[in-house]
Amino acid sequence: MPIEFDIGERLWIKDEPGISEFGFVGEMENFLGEQVTIASKFKPPHFATTFNNGYFIKEDGGRYVWDENMFCKENPNAAVEEEKVSFDEFLDSFNVID
Repeated sequence: MPIEFDIGERLWIKDEPGISEFGFVGEMENFLGEQVTIASKFKPPHFATTFNNGYFIKEDGGRYVWDENMFCKENPNAAVEEEKVSFDEFLDSFNVID
């Protein structure tokens, strides 16, 4: 079942977006892990068969079609940031006796 996003909705581009029904070009890598704004929905030609929704984003000026599966509502980097600890905290986690 296709995923629907609203125009103006703020989402994140996944760090590893996977395979897109609409293709993926190298310049799109600049947006991986970034928060973006849905600008409009892609309307395929009447003869095209698509299974996923495509979207244009404000941040790339509507240059690329982004597959619905490339987006996530949660910051993909948030979990990584929470897991960061200092080297001293890391060493202390082993409870090594002096």
